[in-house]
Amino acid sequence: MKRRLSVTIVALACGLFVGIATAQEPSESSGSEGQSQWKLFRFKGEKVELPYLWGETYDVDYPARGYQGVDDFFSVREANANIKAKQWQFELGMGWGTGPTGSGADDLFGITPALKYAYTDTNWIEIGMESLNLGDGTGFGFDDEDGFFGSGSGSGFGLGGLGGLFGDNDDQIDNGNGETFLKYFWQMSHEDGYMPASAFWTHVRFPTGDGSEKIDGTFNLNFTKTVYDGIRWHLGGFIRTANGARGDLNDERVGDRRDFQYSAGTSLDFAINEQNLLLVSYHNRSSDYDGNATTHAYELGWVHQLADNQSLMLASTYNDTRGGFEEGPEWNTRVQWSYSW
Repeated sequence: MKRRLSVTIVALACGLFVGIATAQEPSESSGSEGQSQWKLFRFKGEKVELPYLWGETYDVDYPARGYQGVDDFFSVREANANIKAKQWQFELGMGWGTGPTGSGADDLFGITPALKYAYTDTNWIEIGMESLNLGDGTGFGFDDEDGFFGSGSGSGFGLGGLGGLFGDNDDQIDNGNGETFLKYFWQMSHEDGYMPASAFWTHVRFPTGDGSEKIDGTFNLNFTKTVYDGIRWHLGGFIRTANGARGDLNDERVGDRRDFQYSAGTSLDFAINEQNLLLVSYHNRSSDYDGNATTHAYELGWVHQLADNQSLMLASTYNDTRGGFEEGPEWNTRVQWSYSW
């Protein structure tokens, strides 16, 4: 049995080699005796050719669809620019987060507004406010650069809810409400054949919040590739220089912020139809404070196109915050509305 199987495998391998070697062009005939035939899939967007021994020629086209609403609201954004030249975009995000189990931290509700302007089809700038932490959680606010809203890619909410952990109100940590940021985005390339879309962008935190100090800079790199009809793959990561902190986040009761931070992640999105897209993602980031473990984040997201110039985004993220309460929320759910003109 083993000998017969070995002979069969060798014969198939030889047949495959001969078929590929002798086939210079896809056969137009119905297949005459002794003539090798093959099936050739032409992926127009991919420029990939897969030879087979039998069959006909098929054309499969997976065109790049451009921006589909997966921006830095999500843990791993797409590399396509949000808006076209001379367009404006207003974004309003809201979110809710919980402290790690057993931490005693209050839940937090926060909002964050932002305004973009594109001066070319591939370049835009954005100014906005980091999370305005509301409710019982306003005694403490995690750094919004990779906290509550945006969870790793540099935008949005930070976790609050820890005011009760540090004694009376006069002794609470200041959460730094009023912090602002500036972003610059450059789409370096578009999808072309094997090549993915790519983008470089920055996020700079300015110490305009109560009790804040120094400037932090985050540098991001992202890639996007269409891998099947309606399915895209994203890769992203950042490095950050954490020179100061929002509010009193460098307070000795919290810890010493890590000066150099980094993150890497990946995601897949699936177009359900022209108006709806689903997304799953994972990313890993270094701790925000020295001595803590890295954080693993798992995310589910949804993008709904309300109109050509409006979209609604929803995401829920679980953060494996093994480093402790100072590393951000364990669970957060957030929503964002965007309007372009």
